[in-house]
Amino acid sequence: MKMPIVILMVVGLLAATGVALLFAYAPFFNTKTKAPIDQATIVVASQTLSARTVVTDKMIQTRTVPTAAMPKDSLRDPVQLIGRVLLVSMEPGQAFTSAAFAPEGSGAQMAAALPQGKRAMSFPVVGSSGLRGLLYPGSVVDVLASMSYDGSGDAMSVTLLEGIEVLAVEAKTVYASDETPETKKAAGPTLDRMTVTVLVDGEQAQRLQLAMKHGTLSLALRNPLDDRNPGAKPTHLMAMLGRNEPAVKPAPTPPPAPVIVAAKPAPVPPAWETTVIRGTDVQKISFPVKPSQEPATNDEKDDSDAP
Repeated sequence: MKMPIVILMVVGLLAATGVALLFAYAPFFNTKTKAPIDQATIVVASQTLSARTVVTDKMIQTRTVPTAAMPKDSLRDPVQLIGRVLLVSMEPGQAFTSAAFAPEGSGAQMAAALPQGKRAMSFPVVGSSGLRGLLYPGSVVDVLASMSYDGSGDAMSVTLLEGIEVLAVEAKTVYASDETPETKKAAGPTLDRMTVTVLVDGEQAQRLQLAMKHGTLSLALRNPLDDRNPGAKPTHLMAMLGRNEPAVKPAPTPPPAPVIVAAKPAPVPPAWETTVIRGTDVQKISFPVKPSQEPATNDEKDDSDAP
């Protein structure tokens, strides 16, 4: 082989090796690399939502956007939205923010979360200092009513409602995660009286209202897993003291209804009746008969005809 050809082959091999090394180490010499774009994940509406809607998992979806384009106070965790009540309407793709929801524990959130056919009703509980600290939102209670009878000296206590869920104790509700300084301030000082909000239906709400008007209400805490409703009979004060007096005086027996006797119709006085014919006009005329002029009966006529 000729020497020039060998030299060319060696030079070509060296050149190829240099090019390969240049491409391999080129990134280390590139000082103008681009910085990665800062991105964040936000939660947006997957459909059109109206105000006062309770958000479910089917109404939301996540989306990744540049941090610079992320709306202020955007919510980034879907768990923060489930079960909350919207104050404004939302369009598909619109980001959820803190201002779009009712505050936790507010009346709007509680009203929207009530089951169909249920009502939230509040009433004062007297003598409740023993339950303060034990009663909590979400607990299950029995509602007892105590009433007295005017003038009889007797009183009665009855289990009015059984297995009722407590929604709120003072300003703390089942929809507030923790008691804040604001709720503590709204609750007021600790007294032997507190306001409790329970979950009832329409008929139970009427019974509560009637018992509040004519007596006092108290609560008995029960096991949430105890679904038995024995239906205890009312307890009367007189019976508890061993007296045999009736709890309620019997109502007086009403007098018998008067017997109405139909009056006999007045006798029709006797009268003479004659027919007056004037051409084609026929008219009957009656004349009252005096006692001395009464027409004779058939027997009287027969006697007058006798010789």
